Amino acid sequence: MKHEIIEIAPRTWCLSEFKLVNCYLVEGDTYACLIDTGCGIGNLKEVVLSITTKPLIVLLTHAHPDHDGGIYQFKDCPIYLNSDDDQVRDFKLMFKNFRKEYIESRGPIRFPNNYKQLLELVPNPLPNDDYDYIDLKRYTQIDLGNRILEVIPTPGHTKGSVSFLDL
Repeated sequence: MKHEIIEIAPRTWCLSEFKLVNCYLVEGDTYACLIDTGCGIGNLKEVVLSITTKPLIVLLTHAHPDHDGGIYQFKDCPIYLNSDDDQVRDFKLMFKNFRKEYIESRGPIRFPNNYKQLLELVPNPLPNDDYDYIDLKRYTQIDLGNRILEVIPTPGHTKGSVSFLDL
Protein backbone atom coordinates (compact mmCIF):
# COMPACT_ATOMS: atom_id res chain seq x y z
CA MET A 1 0.00 0.00 0.00
CA LYS A 2 1.42 3.34 -1.06
CA HIS A 3 0.47 6.99 -1.04
CA GLU A 4 -0.86 8.10 -4.41
CA ILE A 5 1.22 10.84 -6.06
CA ILE A 6 -0.41 13.09 -8.66
CA GLU A 7 1.42 16.02 -10.26
CA ILE A 8 -1.38 18.57 -10.47
CA ALA A 9 0.74 21.43 -11.88
CA PRO A 10 4.42 21.88 -12.67
CA ARG A 11 6.39 21.13 -9.47
CA THR A 12 3.16 20.74 -7.48
CA TRP A 13 1.97 17.36 -6.26
CA CYS A 14 -1.09 16.07 -4.46
CA LEU A 15 -0.06 13.28 -2.08
CA SER A 16 -3.10 11.20 -1.19
CA GLU A 17 -2.86 9.40 2.13
CA PHE A 18 -4.73 6.28 1.05
CA LYS A 19 -7.76 8.26 -0.17
CA LEU A 20 -8.37 9.47 3.38
CA VAL A 21 -6.78 12.93 3.22
CA ASN A 22 -4.56 14.92 0.85
CA CYS A 23 -1.32 16.85 1.37
CA TYR A 24 0.47 19.00 -1.18
CA LEU A 25 4.12 19.30 -2.07
CA VAL A 26 5.15 22.57 -3.73
CA GLU A 27 8.69 23.00 -5.03
CA GLY A 28 10.55 26.20 -5.77
CA ASP A 29 14.12 26.62 -7.01
CA THR A 30 15.57 26.72 -3.47
CA TYR A 31 13.04 25.09 -1.12
CA ALA A 32 10.12 22.71 -1.18
CA CYS A 33 7.18 22.95 1.15
CA LEU A 34 4.74 20.36 2.33
CA ILE A 35 1.28 21.74 2.94
CA ASP A 36 -0.21 19.60 5.73
CA THR A 37 1.05 16.19 6.82
CA GLY A 38 -2.08 14.06 6.81
CA CYS A 39 -2.96 11.70 9.66
CA GLY A 40 0.47 10.13 9.90
CA ILE A 41 -0.50 6.78 8.40
CA GLY A 42 2.40 5.22 6.50
CA ASN A 43 5.66 6.93 5.62
CA LEU A 44 4.87 10.31 4.05
CA LYS A 45 8.43 11.55 4.50
CA GLU A 46 9.72 8.73 2.28
CA VAL A 47 7.21 9.80 -0.39
CA VAL A 48 8.30 13.45 -0.17
CA LEU A 49 11.98 12.50 -0.42
CA SER A 50 11.26 10.40 -3.50
CA ILE A 51 10.05 13.58 -5.24
CA THR A 52 12.42 16.31 -4.05
CA THR A 53 15.83 16.70 -2.45
CA LYS A 54 15.35 20.40 -1.71
CA PRO A 55 15.35 21.60 1.92
CA LEU A 56 11.81 21.19 3.21
CA ILE A 57 9.50 23.42 5.22
CA VAL A 58 6.07 22.42 6.50
CA LEU A 59 3.04 24.72 6.27
CA LEU A 60 -0.07 23.69 8.18
CA THR A 61 -3.47 24.92 7.07
CA HIS A 62 -4.85 24.26 10.56
CA ALA A 63 -4.26 22.06 13.60
CA HIS A 64 -6.75 19.23 13.16
CA PRO A 65 -5.13 15.78 13.37
CA ASP A 66 -5.97 14.86 9.78
CA HIS A 67 -3.76 17.80 8.74
CA ASP A 68 -0.94 17.70 11.31
CA GLY A 69 -1.04 14.04 12.38
CA GLY A 70 2.04 13.20 10.32
CA ILE A 71 4.10 16.03 11.78
CA TYR A 72 6.15 13.56 13.85
CA GLN A 73 7.95 12.61 10.62
CA PHE A 74 8.96 16.23 9.92
CA LYS A 75 10.17 17.62 13.25
CA ASP A 76 13.58 18.23 11.67
CA CYS A 77 11.97 20.82 9.34
CA PRO A 78 10.74 24.33 10.09
CA ILE A 79 7.00 23.99 10.86
CA TYR A 80 4.59 26.90 10.39
CA LEU A 81 1.11 27.22 11.89
CA ASN A 82 -1.14 30.20 12.63
CA SER A 83 -1.00 30.72 16.41
CA ASP A 84 -4.78 31.23 16.50
CA ASP A 85 -4.94 27.41 16.32
CA ASP A 86 -2.85 26.87 19.45
CA GLN A 87 -5.85 25.78 21.55
CA VAL A 88 -6.99 23.38 18.82
CA ARG A 89 -3.51 21.86 18.71
CA ASP A 90 -3.34 21.44 22.48
CA PHE A 91 -6.85 19.94 22.62
CA LYS A 92 -6.17 17.33 19.94
CA LEU A 93 -3.21 15.91 21.86
CA MET A 94 -5.80 14.16 24.06
CA PHE A 95 -6.97 12.00 21.14
CA LYS A 96 -4.26 9.37 20.82
CA ASN A 97 -6.35 6.91 18.77
CA PHE A 98 -7.47 9.35 16.09
CA ARG A 99 -5.59 7.51 13.29
CA LYS A 100 -7.38 4.22 13.98
CA GLU A 101 -10.73 5.98 14.36
CA TYR A 102 -10.15 7.95 11.15
CA ILE A 103 -9.44 4.76 9.21
CA GLU A 104 -12.43 2.93 10.69
CA SER A 105 -14.83 5.82 10.01
CA ARG A 106 -13.71 6.67 6.46
CA GLY A 107 -11.94 3.56 5.21
CA PRO A 108 -15.00 1.42 4.39
CA ILE A 109 -16.19 4.07 1.92
CA ARG A 110 -12.92 5.45 0.55
CA PHE A 111 -10.91 2.21 0.54
CA PRO A 112 -13.59 -0.49 0.60
CA ASN A 113 -11.65 -3.54 -0.59
CA ASN A 114 -8.97 -3.66 2.06
CA TYR A 115 -9.17 -0.66 4.38
CA LYS A 116 -8.32 -2.89 7.37
CA GLN A 117 -4.78 -3.21 5.97
CA LEU A 118 -4.40 0.51 6.68
CA LEU A 119 -4.61 -0.23 10.40
CA GLU A 120 -1.25 -2.00 10.07
CA LEU A 121 0.28 1.33 8.92
CA VAL A 122 -0.71 3.17 12.09
CA PRO A 123 2.56 3.89 13.94
CA ASN A 124 3.23 1.66 16.91
CA PRO A 125 4.17 2.79 19.43
CA LEU A 126 2.22 6.00 18.92
CA PRO A 127 4.55 8.92 18.16
CA ASN A 128 4.81 12.12 20.13
CA ASP A 129 2.49 14.42 18.18
CA ASP A 130 3.53 17.58 19.99
CA TYR A 131 5.62 20.06 18.01
CA ASP A 132 7.07 23.54 18.11
CA TYR A 133 6.13 25.88 15.32
CA ILE A 134 6.75 29.30 13.86
CA ASP A 135 3.69 31.57 13.88
CA LEU A 136 2.24 31.87 10.39
CA LYS A 137 1.14 35.49 10.11
CA ARG A 138 -1.59 36.50 7.71
CA TYR A 139 -0.43 37.74 4.30
CA THR A 140 3.14 36.60 4.93
CA GLN A 141 4.92 35.66 1.72
CA ILE A 142 7.00 32.50 1.74
CA ASP A 143 9.72 32.51 -0.89
CA LEU A 144 10.63 29.04 -2.13
CA GLY A 145 13.01 30.45 -4.75
CA ASN A 146 11.29 31.94 -7.81
CA ARG A 147 8.00 30.75 -6.33
CA ILE A 148 6.12 32.62 -3.65
CA LEU A 149 3.23 31.41 -1.52
CA GLU A 150 1.12 34.00 0.28
CA VAL A 151 -0.71 33.16 3.51
CA ILE A 152 -4.42 33.97 3.23
CA PRO A 153 -6.51 33.79 6.42
CA THR A 154 -9.59 31.59 5.96
CA PRO A 155 -11.02 31.27 9.48
CA GLY A 156 -14.17 29.29 10.01
CA HIS A 157 -13.17 25.65 10.10
CA THR A 158 -10.83 26.70 12.90
CA LYS A 159 -9.99 30.18 14.10
CA GLY A 160 -6.48 29.94 12.65
CA SER A 161 -7.28 28.24 9.32
CA VAL A 162 -5.22 29.55 6.41
CA SER A 163 -4.90 28.89 2.71
CA PHE A 164 -1.92 29.49 0.46
CA LEU A 165 -1.98 31.48 -2.76
CA ASP A 166 0.70 30.49 -5.28
CA LEU A 167 1.75 33.86 -6.68
